This record gives sequence, structure tokens and C-alpha cells, in this order.
Amino acid sequence: MSGAPARCKTQQTCRTGWTDNCEDFTVRRVALLLLPIAAFIGLTAISRPTTECRLPETPSGPLDPDVPADRRRLSDELATIDAVAARYREVIRAEPLESDSIDATRTYATRPDRAYRYCRTILREQLADAHQLAVSQLVP
Repeated sequence: MSGAPARCKTQQTCRTGWTDNCEDFTVRRVALLLLPIAAFIGLTAISRPTTECRLPETPSGPLDPDVPADRRRLSDELATIDAVAARYREVIRAEPLESDSIDATRTYATRPDRAYRYCRTILREQLADAHQLAVSQLVP
């Protein structure tokens, strides 16, 4: 059989082999276009803004703390770590209390500072590993 089915509005649509019913083809096309948009909106709506405890860029290569240029680079990277940890602390501070238990209420006030220390420690360890240094070689 040559030619398009009777229900098809254009020869081109039916010749592409996507469908032999143009109405089904339109519905599928609209669904395929709307699905990613709906998924994006849904994920955006349920995701809460968080600042992760991680460096914006991965440090690489060994550094020598005795070389002035390397010392400046380490100093800048340590300042970045402190800034990331401070932002992380503020995100944790803004999170509401999730439980009314005595323990949760008691520890809620210290949570932001504990999160800051945790983040700072983890990032400093990662920085030391990336530069092949001991954590003790990083200036406090």
C-alpha cells in the first residue's frame, strides 16, 4: 500500500514512520515535550536551597609551604574553606528544629557551630590530601 492513511493530515508525517495515526502522533509529541518540563518544575519545587560543604573547585598538585607563591595559594584556599564553612553554618542555622525531644532541643543551639567545625575539618583534610601535605602543615 502506498500513500498515507486516511486519518493523517500530511503525507510527510506518515512517511516518517513515527505513526500511522496523526492524532496519536501529536499527543505523543506534546507528552514528550511536557514531561521534562514537569519533571524540572517538580524537582525545583521539592528541592530546598542548600549550600553543600564542598570546595568550588578541586585543588590539585603538590605544594611546598616553604615557597612564597605556594604559601599564598594555600592561604587563599584556606580562606575559601573558611567562607564555605561559614555559609554552611548559616544554612544549618536556618533549618528548623525537626523534633521536640529534649535532646534535639538541647543540641539545636550548638548545631550551626558544630556544622562549621565539621565542614572546615573535612575540607582542610581534602585540601591537604590534594596538595600532598599533612593537615598539621596547614596554617590554622
